[in-house]
Amino acid sequence: MKHFTGCLSQDLRRCLLSKQFVLSTIGVSLIHFLSAWWDIQASYSCVAYYYFVARVTGLENLFLVVAVIPGALSFRKETDNAYGRMVIIRSSMTAYLTSKSVVAFISAALVSVLGDFLFIGGLSLYYPIWDASFSNQVAGIDIWKYSAMYFVYYILIRSFCAALFSVVTLLISLYVNNMFVVLSVPIAGFYFWETLSDYLQFPSQMDIRHLLNGTALGWESMESMVFSLSTFVILSLLSSVYFIFGGRRKLASE
Repeated sequence: MKHFTGCLSQDLRRCLLSKQFVLSTIGVSLIHFLSAWWDIQASYSCVAYYYFVARVTGLENLFLVVAVIPGALSFRKETDNAYGRMVIIRSSMTAYLTSKSVVAFISAALVSVLGDFLFIGGLSLYYPIWDASFSNQVAGIDIWKYSAMYFVYYILIRSFCAALFSVVTLLISLYVNNMFVVLSVPIAGFYFWETLSDYLQFPSQMDIRHLLNGTALGWESMESMVFSLSTFVILSLLSSVYFIFGGRRKLASE
């Protein structure tokens, strides 16, 4: 445990204080602005409405790619420059690989959350957070009685989804050397899951679109949010276990 906490604290510092983390956070915010730019220019509304527009446009799914950059690519970079070997010698292989998977999850979640905050905070300087018109549009959804819950709901779901794709990207980096191919994993994985859901007619509980939109149980509710978050966490844990065992075999064979 001591080796793991040492690796984790060091990895978190290196990741969260890196320029990749800062630029990725800004990148997520810029994707939001680009996604909602036409509506921002065309009408005066509230931040909640612009956040809704940003979430549902096709361009928006690129945030998954940007969010994985700080954490998911670190393993490949460190094994290429032998830094990882030095850490393993000082600690252990399992501690190092477990730390990598945890940092991949946390960093992607934070990039998504902070990117959302930048977008919401920037717009709130010029527009109201919530207005009567948007309130009427979501009047039938009980959970939106508190406007803050609207933002918390989607910020959490999106961050955990980004975290899942970050861990999956980390896993794929074990077997693929090309960074551009590795970076395509989140968006390719999302659309593959989406296509598979349509082809096999998955129920909403297994459809990535419903999981990401918080409607896995058919409507926006606390239960749907918990279901989405739990699904992303369970899949992340399974991917992390696969990465740890696969990473041990790969490092042992080199």
